[in-house]
Parts: sequence; structure tokens; C-alpha cells
Amino acid sequence: MIKRNCKFMTDLDALIQLFTSLVRSKLEYGAVLWSPDTSSWVHKLEIVQCRFIKYLFYKENKFYPSYPECISYLSLVESLDMLTLNSRRIIQGLILLHKLISGQLHCPELLSKINFHVPQLRTRTLNNTKLFEIKPKNVISGLDTILKNYNDLILENPNIDITENLENFVKKVKSFYSSKQGSVAW
Repeated sequence: MIKRNCKFMTDLDALIQLFTSLVRSKLEYGAVLWSPDTSSWVHKLEIVQCRFIKYLFYKENKFYPSYPECISYLSLVESLDMLTLNSRRIIQGLILLHKLISGQLHCPELLSKINFHVPQLRTRTLNNTKLFEIKPKNVISGLDTILKNYNDLILENPNIDITENLENFVKKVKSFYSSKQGSVAW
């Protein structure tokens, strides 16, 4: 729709704003609840943004990034100071978790399902820094995915603390995922 109706538009910032408001908002509506957990569904959603970013590249450079040189989607996303849709969904989930833990979001049903990991007292322990306990189940809920994402986050970057204020937490999480997405194969 944006490609068809904005064919003669040259302002890339305006095109990004249109994509963000018309397309990405639809893709991310309620994403905390329905975030896909299989790589095939993540890839299908990511293709939508990938096509748009390739179109932006074409508008700016007059050739597509797959010819004459193949430019990866992640490097294109990084050059536009954007995040992948998957990273954005993870960040939204972590923001929801922060609001639940800090009491900014009143939802006792969800809060009661969060189990904190209490390490056993042992003389020889591994450096186990996970904060939340996730019970093994056949079906993983959205909350379990969010808890797992936070456990993975603090394993890689223990400086991110869920108890600090929301603004600092979001800033640290976004900078972590923006630096990480270049190292992830897409």
C-alpha cells in the first residue's frame, strides 16, 4: 500500500513514519499476548519489514540491496536506527514485566503466575543469575516467554536491573537489543 500510493514520495523519514503508523502498528498490536515462538512465524512477520526496508534502500540508492552486492537485512535495519520486529516484541514484553513487578500495572492474576528463582545453598554452585523460575510445560505461555527473555537478558548483561526506574530500564534494554541484532543471523 505504501509502495503503491507513495511512489513519487522522496522523503525517507515520511515513508518511515507512514510504515510505522500504518503497517508496523498493525503487526505489533497485542504482540505481548500473541508473540510467535517458532522461527517460521517470526520470519514471516519480519519479511514485511524487510520488504519495506529494501524499498527504502531502493528509493535512496536506485538499486535493490540484493544486486549488485547482497546487503543483509540486519545491516539495513541498523543503518536506519530501527529494531527488528522480533527485538521490538521482546522489548515490549520486558516493559510489561517491569510494569508488573514495579506495580505500575495492576494485574494480580499475572503477578501470581510469576515465580522467583530461589537458589539452593550449596558450597559449589554455578554462577546462576536467573531471576525467574519457569516450570517446564508442554505449552509455553506468553508470560513464560517474557520471563525466559528476561533470564536470557541478565545472563548476557547483568547490569540491566528490573527494579530500576522504567525510563532507564527501557533505555538499557533497547541499547542492548540494538547492539545485539547485528550479531544475530536472520
